[in-house]
Amino acid sequence: MADNMNAINISIVGLSSSTMFDLRSKIRDLVPKKYVLHWVNVTDAHLDLMVIDQDFIEARSIQKILSYRRIAVLQVSRNAVDAGGLVDSVLYLPFTQDDQLRRWLHSHVLRQELSDYTEEIVQPAAEQAIDVHVFERLTSKTLGRVKLMDSHGVLGVADTSQELFWPAHRRANTLVIDHTLGVTYSTSNDLKDVQKQPVDLKQWLWQTVWNSPLYGSLAQPHDHLRLLFWPQPSANAERREVLRLTAYFQEQQLSVAQMAEHVQLPITRVQHFASALLAAGLAEMLPRDQHPVAQPPVDVEKNSSSVGWRSLFSKLRSQLGM
Repeated sequence: MADNMNAINISIVGLSSSTMFDLRSKIRDLVPKKYVLHWVNVTDAHLDLMVIDQDFIEARSIQKILSYRRIAVLQVSRNAVDAGGLVDSVLYLPFTQDDQLRRWLHSHVLRQELSDYTEEIVQPAAEQAIDVHVFERLTSKTLGRVKLMDSHGVLGVADTSQELFWPAHRRANTLVIDHTLGVTYSTSNDLKDVQKQPVDLKQWLWQTVWNSPLYGSLAQPHDHLRLLFWPQPSANAERREVLRLTAYFQEQQLSVAQMAEHVQLPITRVQHFASALLAAGLAEMLPRDQHPVAQPPVDVEKNSSSVGWRSLFSKLRSQLGM
């Protein structure tokens, strides 16, 4: 298992989007909630589990990976005789035997006795689980070229080292994702289904999370943020609000909750905005020992003669190219 004993790195290879999403959801439901699932590239150095179409298992690149790493391998196949079951680490579609897969995961991946987690497994999940680590990986520049997707299909291809993103043709105008956002291995063939002109990966992540309601709690009310880069909002009705909030986050040493009170916006709105900044790597979380001592906030809008207000306008002009 990966260095973090509560993290499981999983790669899915050669499966259709619908099958991949079904298996991701099923594995997430069957693995105890104490574990964090990371959906990674098949070449990840800390890979714990490879879920692969049986037709790809003999590929030279796959055999090379398996030759020098101890990885649990779950093959996926279709067979009318064994349909619905799991035999000798081969899962036959359409799969229906959850208990078999649960026991296989505990034996081959967690390497624990199933009875140790029975009580935890049977408890229903209170809410939809979101893998927040996917954003850390996308903004770390270490993944290389990967494919982004959620349960509705492929979103596009990202090159994390160059911070570029190629939106998929059929979802180019859809800046909304659900809770299943993840990344997987990408091949050159994937570039046939995306737009030719890439966009900035950080700005795409920011805009997408800002438009996706399920990701509004990545930042908590007590969190303090340090702004690293400005978002580039499109020319719509929200542009002024976005620039105003960004300016305040740059100028003020306030928590998310204090900021909401100061700008007189719902805390959920400001929290969602802060979450989008964090997800895209446009801001970073300040450690608790760096939180500023609480002071009365400066109202830059009313104090228009102050140096701070002139500085704010100067930064706005710089950011917007005015």
